[in-house]
Amino acid sequence: MRVWMSVVVAMAASVAAAAAEPEQKPLAPYACLDDRTPAPAAQEIIAACTVALNNRPSAILRLNLLVRRAEGYDMAGDGPRAVADFDAAKTDSRFFGFLGERGSDLVGRRDYGRAIADLKESTRLRPDYEIGWVNLAVAYLNSGDTSRGEETLKHAISITDRDPVTHNALGHLYLQRGDKVQALAEFNAAIAAARRAGPDDSYSHATGQAYAGRAILEFEKGDTAAALVDLDADVNLSPKFAGAYNDGCYQRAVANVDLKRAEALCDRAVELSKHDWEELDSRALLNAREGRWNDVQADADAALKVNPRLASALYLRGLAKLHLGDPQGGHADISAAQRRDPAIVRRFDAWDLKAP
Repeated sequence: MRVWMSVVVAMAASVAAAAAEPEQKPLAPYACLDDRTPAPAAQEIIAACTVALNNRPSAILRLNLLVRRAEGYDMAGDGPRAVADFDAAKTDSRFFGFLGERGSDLVGRRDYGRAIADLKESTRLRPDYEIGWVNLAVAYLNSGDTSRGEETLKHAISITDRDPVTHNALGHLYLQRGDKVQALAEFNAAIAAARRAGPDDSYSHATGQAYAGRAILEFEKGDTAAALVDLDADVNLSPKFAGAYNDGCYQRAVANVDLKRAEALCDRAVELSKHDWEELDSRALLNAREGRWNDVQADADAALKVNPRLASALYLRGLAKLHLGDPQGGHADISAAQRRDPAIVRRFDAWDLKAP
């Protein structure tokens, strides 16, 4: 379901066009709650939800129907009725949880603006709603508002210290800033919190990311064995998540260790991600490590089709072209990569992947 908010929806159709369209059957009463494509029209939502509400639904179903009908009224431009339904929904004591769950769903869909609106309201209604604060922090961070994200994470930790998600997110924030001591402390806290919580699928992804973050720091210290153990822990916790395999692939490629294992991880990451740019870029890096320049170019080309401004893929493709006898194309790609990321040559030189 979409977040209820004031949206002006302009709807115009000629009589001839409307007459040409096949007549649609009205929605079944509870179908107004379904996500479907194409989305139902405002009047369909209002009519179906009204029928369902008149059927004396359970309290939680009534809450969902009121919010959905409010959205329908809002889409139709009927502000007073939309506000009335929304206010009626807010009288339900579980409304904060409803908004929190919807906000979490919107974070998963990367609709951060609407997620933040829902989660701010849910935590206002229930100030001790710990998972609401955690998800609000993640929404801020993913939207690029690191200042509010950090502030919200610290507030969440002040409410509860047992959530791996909070410590992991704060650890990666510190890692991006270069504060390695604080980052390591937060990654360790996330892993410890997960162990105290016991088996819980809702924590597995965040805990895996904490292991992957700690592995970065372990590689930097030269503790390769510990880093590899942590990367495998990441995969074991999230065996269906492309990012976990990509962590293991990418970090091994950067460190130039355990490359056979990295090959299997890269291939699985690409498969699970349905050939997304990040996983293809990591495999291109691994192929460069092993001197498979035709494969480097193929993966870099594929990554750039998805993300044309990806500096690392441009640089890797440039290296591949130089090795494959296309100096003009190679230097053009490397120059384009430098324009997007002025530090890229220094980074690849540090990895001993230099232009020939």
